[in-house]
Amino acid sequence: MTVPAPYRALSATAAAAVFVMLSACITLQAGNTALIQAAWDGDSSKVEALLRAGADVNASNREGLTALMASTWGRRGTGDAGIARALIAKGADVNAANVYGRTALMEVARNGNLEFVDLLLAHGANVNAKPTGGVTALMQAALNGHTAVVGALLEHGADPNASDEQGHTALIWAAGEGHLETVRMLLTHHANVDAKDARGETALVWAMKAKKTDVVRLLREAGSRE
Repeated sequence: MTVPAPYRALSATAAAAVFVMLSACITLQAGNTALIQAAWDGDSSKVEALLRAGADVNASNREGLTALMASTWGRRGTGDAGIARALIAKGADVNAANVYGRTALMEVARNGNLEFVDLLLAHGANVNAKPTGGVTALMQAALNGHTAVVGALLEHGADPNASDEQGHTALIWAAGEGHLETVRMLLTHHANVDAKDARGETALVWAMKAKKTDVVRLLREAGSRE
């Protein structure tokens, strides 16, 4: 850790301790607290030091981003469950949402970090929360073909037939992207094969348009007739 000049007259240990304590209360120019920034950077040592110094674990920046949400981007965008675990142990709100209504669960469902998803679900994350636009954690996992995450969300009560503001369901998103095993998982959990989006198009239509022949075959076997 680089300690600013005003604290260098102290011993190295004392200077570092003072700097960490002050950092715990400082909001950075970008609107992030030091804790949010450390979580974003995936810096577990700094996160732990700031927590010991009393940093507000649920403080947010101007867009409502908390340290827990920021930790979903640690380690090059895939999330750092270890940092999240430390934050949750200090009382981080797993259902906090930013100004767009996005939660930590939505972010890790999107990037497919199953360990992180399991951690949030174990601590009561709302599996059916909807952000602006209505794309739930399940839809985001389905869109990206994260079948194991889709399964975990469904086992914890995710609604397989929820739709976003354009009427798209998780099945429609998965079918349009050609994610065969994700489609199979959703069908196993009673996703409505005939659900239509705002344009009146089903998952089968989406799969046909995208030329996802394996998905088309599976949907027809499940009873879809467009």
